[in-house]
Amino acid sequence: GKAHDAIHRCSYFMRQIRNLMYALPLILLFINTSTPRTINAPHFALYNLNGQLVTLRKEIKSNNIILAFFASYCVPCKREIPELQAIATTHNQSCKLLLINIDREGAQKAEQFLSNNNIHNVECLLDIYQTVISKYVPEKKVPAFFLINKNRQILIKSIGDNPGNINRLKNILSNIR
Repeated sequence: GKAHDAIHRCSYFMRQIRNLMYALPLILLFINTSTPRTINAPHFALYNLNGQLVTLRKEIKSNNIILAFFASYCVPCKREIPELQAIATTHNQSCKLLLINIDREGAQKAEQFLSNNNIHNVECLLDIYQTVISKYVPEKKVPAFFLINKNRQILIKSIGDNPGNINRLKNILSNIR
């Protein structure tokens, strides 16, 4: 009678709770992915062409950073790096360009690329072991650039040859301080 009904209702609710428990990770996953989270830029310390240690932590105190990875063998880099330099020069009140060369041969290849492409007065760092690009671009694809604000948030992530992202960069920089 009544006891049997109570047990039946109880086991029904237990089944419903168990089903909900199975669904919970999926629900949480959905909530997690549907809200865009700003990703913090990984910290790094690399030597520049003059042998000085440069850190993101120090650079970001005073500037928004355009972080651009390139290699001497990368054809689209020959177009993208000068464009990024021009943008950084235009917006030099609000941002600074940091180039990161990923050639394993180091300074010689980087300097050659910069002079061949008429790029001067830009901070160029050497990532010969490719440890920093691995944090930002696990597949190590170049060209790649990131706009990082003073709170270390990545506002733009551009991997590969995407000329449209240059325009996105210009738009964001005209509204940033």
